[in-house]
Amino acid sequence: MGMKSPAKKKEIVKRSRPTDAELGKIDSNNGDAGKIISDLTAGHKSIEYEARDIALYDIRVNADNEIFRQADTQEDIVQLAEDIQRNGLMHNLVVFPQEENGKTVYVLLSGERRYRAMEYLEKRGDATWNTIKNCNVITTSLSENEKKVLLYSANLQVRGGFADEQIRRKAVAEFVVCLQNEPFNMTEKDAKKAIKEVSATTAKQIDRDFRIEEKLDKELLRLLDNKFLTRMECESYITLEPEEQHKIAQCYLLLSAVDVSNCDTDARERLLQECNSIHYDFIRAIDRARKTNEPDERDERLKTAFAECKNEIRLLQNRVGEYRDAVSRHDTEKAEEIAKDVARDQEAKRVEKKEQKSESESATFVEKTIQPVANKIFKKMSSTSYKRGVKKMSQERRDNDVAILNELIEQAQSLRDLIEAAK
Repeated sequence: MGMKSPAKKKEIVKRSRPTDAELGKIDSNNGDAGKIISDLTAGHKSIEYEARDIALYDIRVNADNEIFRQADTQEDIVQLAEDIQRNGLMHNLVVFPQEENGKTVYVLLSGERRYRAMEYLEKRGDATWNTIKNCNVITTSLSENEKKVLLYSANLQVRGGFADEQIRRKAVAEFVVCLQNEPFNMTEKDAKKAIKEVSATTAKQIDRDFRIEEKLDKELLRLLDNKFLTRMECESYITLEPEEQHKIAQCYLLLSAVDVSNCDTDARERLLQECNSIHYDFIRAIDRARKTNEPDERDERLKTAFAECKNEIRLLQNRVGEYRDAVSRHDTEKAEEIAKDVARDQEAKRVEKKEQKSESESATFVEKTIQPVANKIFKKMSSTSYKRGVKKMSQERRDNDVAILNELIEQAQSLRDLIEAAK
């Protein structure tokens, strides 16, 4: 048997910063990573690449991508995997080498979703993706901050903006800080401008996101991240002093600690409505105090709002405790009586508010039109059946709802700005 000719060693392609023509070929299946790197590094440093075929098991996800990873669902990955299986990997992964236990592995800077899609295909038995062809390996030495900036710019541009307010807000705030550090050394203003150029986020939205992260009380920020508070109400809280924000946070922490999870369905719905009623009344009380021009009156209104909110929460906590005690004693009659008392009190409050409103001046557009919508949103968000329904919605319908809500938020913010400017 004749000897085989030795396999020809594959030539490693080296290049400095790619040309525009080359960059047009370095897209991802859902974005243009090459252009991002070109735009960001132009005038800063020349970045060299090597095109390498890399075993799938030698590629690592990037810890700094965690914030963006939250936006990806398994459904997204499966859909992308099916696209790659039909059309092939149309565009390259961007990685940098790193030592791990004495061997070289490659950490992703762009293309994690594509990597996870190929990993999905490989685990499903498609050996085509055991090796990823023509990965763009960055061979230029980069600092950790430079790598993070490249990763953030890729995500913000490729993803085309974020429906999830929390992900966008935290990414913007972190990116601003990165661009102010070595070796970029941008001013805050220039950093925000740079972010606008690589993302679909508007300049006004970038300013608001950064302001929320920097100026909102950390406990309020945590409650916002946990979806207990809305972005719109937190926008108003950042106009208050830190001490006042802290007191608001303490009230909300007490309210969020009220646990009705072990109550039966009807009682839980009524108690959740009571929680929402306390929440909404507190929002209105704080808003009235915030808009008061007289400092002494403003402080007195805030003091009253804090006291009334805490008192309402204590009463609610007592009721929940009494209800649970009745259930544990199998006293069905007492449990039903407590639930009915909650319903009666809610109706009494509704009548009282209606009477107070009729005695006051004519309702404004916001009071007449927006307030009922806000009430409906609070009720809907507390509905377990609605939450189940959202999970069953198609991705297309969820995206459509998010787009409608984003438009509503923008319009509401513009209306708020108009009203506040009229002071």
